Parts: sequence; structure tokens; C-alpha cells
Amino acid sequence: MTQEERNPLHLILEDFKLHLVSSGEFTRKENIELAEQSTLRFAEESTAHQSEKLDELEVEQLPPLPMKNRAQLQIQSPYRARFYWSLRSNPFEILKKILGDEAVKYKLVAKLINQTENQEFLFPIEIAGSTWFDVEADSMYRVEIGLFAPNKPFIRLLFSNTVQTPRSKPSPFVDWSPEFLVSNEEFVEILDATGFKHDATELALAADDPEDTAIKNTFFSLFGHHSFPFKISELRYALFALASGLSLEDLRGHISAALFDFLQRLITEHQVSSEKIRLKLSENFIISDESDEYNESDKAIYRTFGASLIEFHRKKPSRKYPKLSPISSLRR
Repeated sequence: MTQEERNPLHLILEDFKLHLVSSGEFTRKENIELAEQSTLRFAEESTAHQSEKLDELEVEQLPPLPMKNRAQLQIQSPYRARFYWSLRSNPFEILKKILGDEAVKYKLVAKLINQTENQEFLFPIEIAGSTWFDVEADSMYRVEIGLFAPNKPFIRLLFSNTVQTPRSKPSPFVDWSPEFLVSNEEFVEILDATGFKHDATELALAADDPEDTAIKNTFFSLFGHHSFPFKISELRYALFALASGLSLEDLRGHISAALFDFLQRLITEHQVSSEKIRLKLSENFIISDESDEYNESDKAIYRTFGASLIEFHRKKPSRKYPKLSPISSLRR
């Protein structure tokens, strides 16, 4: 053995620049980069695919209806109806042949007819199209298309189907079957628990002749009108709502459009406030505070609405009614 073989080499660590890293780090970095690229490519493909689908939806439309004589009335809710129509030919061409220059005085209109209240409303229309109508609950409606001119006979061209708008409150008929029969108080609780507070209030305030008279007296004291073309139950609901602190705007969509416009005009003309409505109601109704005593049958109604109790001036044993709840069954 030589001298070199007997003397081993002395390695000094400072002479080497060692980087203590794991071999898996390079692999993980490559995997992350590949995953990011795949995700980005997948996202781009998904976005492109969705865009294509959206483009298809935008382009794909229902085929146009053929131009023929049609007039169709459809009900959406107790207060809304949709009407669509078309005429096969231009009626003014025929009218001009018959009346000559007098034909220019006529306009093509849709006549909305409330057959229940015997009311008519005219709306200018084109030869074809669709529109929405504000209607009244629990009423019969029909639409006639025709030519109208002031101080001239209405020339009817088409008329639609007749529709019946649904009630905006529970049915007045009682199911006497034992499995469905519940008391008035229980039914109020059921309506309230299922979100129909408007209907629960109306049921609890179900009017008879004395209450109708009281509402009419209140209305006359406020606005000086003896009569009004609205249902007494809807007017009662609106007055109690306004007296409870709600604004008229809060009632938009929860009462008929005709009553809303009517009250808006009267309230503006007479400068009627919520406090004044409550004061006038107190002249015809006894408004009790929460501290007043009430019996067990009233307790369920009181809990349901959490507000003051109302009873009428009458010689019979007093009946108590809940103050209007600000939540309507139509609100979502």
C-alpha cells in the first residue's frame, strides 16, 4: 500500500455550495404548472361553450304567429290580465272605401269591458301586439277590438274570450266536512302562519251591515263622498292599513290600481294624513290599547297580529278585531 493510499483526502464542506432541496420539489412545481394550465384551458373551453349556448338562446326564438284574426285574454292574477291580438287585414283600407275622408277620424282601439261592474275602458292599439291590463278581482272581463271616433258609433271588429278573475281573499263558503271544519279563530291562525296576513285580517274584519255603515261614515268624514265604485271590503282594508301607519305607496300592488289612484287623488286634494284617518276611524270604531283585557277566544287573533284590538259600537256583546298587519299575502 502506497503512502497516498494510506492518507485519505480531507474534504472541507465550505469548499462546496450545497443546496439542500428535495427531488420532489421539482416534480411538484411541474405538476402545479400543468394543473394551472389545464384549469385555465378548461375554464376557457367552458366559457366558450356557455357563450355558444347563450348565443343559441338569444337567436332561438318562438316562431311568429300567423297574421290572422285573433283576440285572446289571459288571467295572471286577481289584478293583472294579458291580452294579445292580431288582425288579418288592415281595417282602415276597408273603412276608407266606405267612409272616404271620414275614415281618418277613427282609431283602432281595444275596449276592456268589466261585465261585473258594467265599465268600459279604451286603449289605442296597433294591428297586432300584446299588452297588460289592470283589472279587478272576482270580476268578468272581455275585450273588443274595433274602430272608435268621438261622437261616432263604435265599430266592433273582433271580441275576445270572457274570463273570470279569481278572488283576492278566501272563499266565503264553509266546508262542513269534519276533517276540514275549523273555527274562525283557527282559520285566521292558519292563514297568518302560511303567509296570508292580508286575508287573515280581512277574515277577522269580516263585515256585516253595521261595520259597512261605519266604514262609509268614516269615508264621508274624510273625503265628503257618499258613494264609491269599489268593494267595501277593499276600502276597509285600505283605510285600516293607512291608519296603522302604512303609506299609500306601501299598498301599491296590494289593492286594485283603480282604488289606489282614487285614494291618491283624494288624499292629495284633502291633505289627509295617517293620524287623521285613525282619528276619523275612532269616531266609528272603538280602538282599544294592548293593555285592555280580552278573552281566550280573542287571544289567538291578538297573538297572530300583535297589534291593538278594535271593536264596534253596538248593543250586542262586543266583538274584537285585530288592527291591520303591515304584511300582505301578496308581498314576497
